[in-house]
Amino acid sequence: MRYQWRCWLRCWLKSIAAAGRNGSERQKAEKHPIQSYQMAKATGTLSDEALLAILQHHEREDGSSYPLGMKNGKIYVLSSLLAAADMYHSMAAERRENEGKSAFHAMRELTVQCLESFLPP
Repeated sequence: MRYQWRCWLRCWLKSIAAAGRNGSERQKAEKHPIQSYQMAKATGTLSDEALLAILQHHEREDGSSYPLGMKNGKIYVLSSLLAAADMYHSMAAERRENEGKSAFHAMRELTVQCLESFLPP
């Protein structure tokens, strides 16, 4: 199982390495769930559940997300857990556009966002 997650993480990091933040770069970034899914599936080491989580990790219950625009309880629960981990990492990591939040502030913001984004209406 640990090997599977390492393979997935390697695929995920490759898929977001070139992702930008605006314009056509944003369109590239929005493709990364599909690209990550395809790369992870090609390894042949992850379960269907893990692959589904990778594909859906940017889906939100209100349907305003990507790549599939799913909503109303159709999102796999592991996808939401992976999304929360991804959001935490994004908030806490230092990047060129921000210095990263402390663990406390990232968790506080994540709690609010999770209540708004992941719970069915």
